[in-house]
Amino acid sequence: LACDFLFGFGLNPFFNVSCIIVNELSGATLRQYNNFILFLFWSFGEMIIVPIAYHFEGEWRNTMIYGVSIPFTIFMALQFAITESPRFLYSSHQFDKLGPLMKQIAYENKRE
Repeated sequence: LACDFLFGFGLNPFFNVSCIIVNELSGATLRQYNNFILFLFWSFGEMIIVPIAYHFEGEWRNTMIYGVSIPFTIFMALQFAITESPRFLYSSHQFDKLGPLMKQIAYENKRE
């Protein structure tokens, strides 16, 4: 029951946050392509849930737990590992957090 509650409470905001993160972190030239990839994997997951539901035959609670709620809970936990976007930090004048984040991004991209 708790997993069903978490699923119903957070699935739509989770999808919206995923779209926002892709838009924030993508450059202007790759933004459409990255959103397409996001929606492609989302629809692939929607297609995978059908064989999972067929496997449990009428046990919709098990389908929700194993096919949806557990992966959703994992992805919600991963949301806390994502840092604020540089664009947000710049627009909200949080320059003290922006400097170290930009240095980290430059280090990971092997730029100076």
